[in-house]
Amino acid sequence: MEVTEKLLSIFQITNDWLKFAEAKNAVLLAFSGTGVTVIVTYLSAASNVPNSLQQGSSISMSLLFISALISSLSFLPKTDLERIVWLMSKPSRRVKHGLKDTDNFYFFNDLKKYQPVELLSSMNRLYFDDQIKLPFRKEDLDVVSQTIVNSEIASIKFKFFTASLSILILSFFVTPISLLISLLLYRSL
Repeated sequence: MEVTEKLLSIFQITNDWLKFAEAKNAVLLAFSGTGVTVIVTYLSAASNVPNSLQQGSSISMSLLFISALISSLSFLPKTDLERIVWLMSKPSRRVKHGLKDTDNFYFFNDLKKYQPVELLSSMNRLYFDDQIKLPFRKEDLDVVSQTIVNSEIASIKFKFFTASLSILILSFFVTPISLLISLLLYRSL
C-alpha cells in the first residue's frame, strides 16, 4: 500500500472514532434531556409528593441537567485555526506519555501523543521499513497533522462522554438513596 493511502486509511479510522464519540454524546444528551423532562413532568403533575422524593428528584434532575450540559459541550466546534495551531505547536507529550514502538497507529489515543514529523518518522521505521525519503512530502505531513488534530478532538469528546455518563449514573442513585435515608432517619417518606 502506498504511503499516502495508508495515511488516509488511518485518517478515516480516526474520523470514525470521532463520529462514534459524537454519537455516544448525542445519545447521552437525549437520555439526560428525557430524564429531566420526565422528572419535571412528574413533579409538576403529581400531588402530595413526599418531601424526600421531591428533594431526591430535584437533585437527580440537576445532575441530569449537568450531564446534558457536558454532553452538549462536546459538540462545540474545535475547528478554529488558533486552536488547531495551538494543538500542533504545543510541546511534545513524549515526556508525559512516552512514544513507544508498541503504539497503535490505528488508535486515536496513541496518535494524539505525536507531532507530525515524529509520527511520520515512527511510521516510516515501523510500517514502511524506512522507505519514505526525507524530507517528508507536504501532503503526507498534512494528512498526518489533520489525523493528530482529529485524534485529540476524539479524545476530548470521549472525556466529555465519560464525565457525562458518570454524572448520569450518579443521578440514578440519588432518589432511591434520598428515600432510604428518609425512611431510616424519620421512619417515613
